[in-house]
Amino acid sequence: MVASAQLIEAESSFLDRRALTNLSREGMYGFIGLAFGVAFLVVIFMSAVIAFENLSSGMGTAAYAAFMASITNQKFTATQYALLTSLMGIPRVVVSAGSGFMAKAMGWEGYFIFCTLIALPGLLMLLRIRRSQTPRNTA
Repeated sequence: MVASAQLIEAESSFLDRRALTNLSREGMYGFIGLAFGVAFLVVIFMSAVIAFENLSSGMGTAAYAAFMASITNQKFTATQYALLTSLMGIPRVVVSAGSGFMAKAMGWEGYFIFCTLIALPGLLMLLRIRRSQTPRNTA
């Protein structure tokens, strides 16, 4: 009787281990499938964000080029456009070197607030240029 009890106990222990092994394999495959599904969604969303960024960047560059073309004198369009384009690239080169250190020192929130504040004078200047170039009806 003791031997049969030990045999039943050993057999049930073996079945439990096999059931746990099968369960862990199925769970592992389910987890891998879930991980691939999430990774696929991340790739889709990331691709959409990158596409939107490229589209908006292209639209901004086209608008800036049209604005520069509108403020140049037609006699000296090529020279003035070349100078304005060169001037446009200076802040991108100069500021980008220290912007990482500034973001680390200020924190992301402070850095973006700072960038917004230093952009405001340029935006106000654009409004002033726009007002000075709009034709006024004196009738």
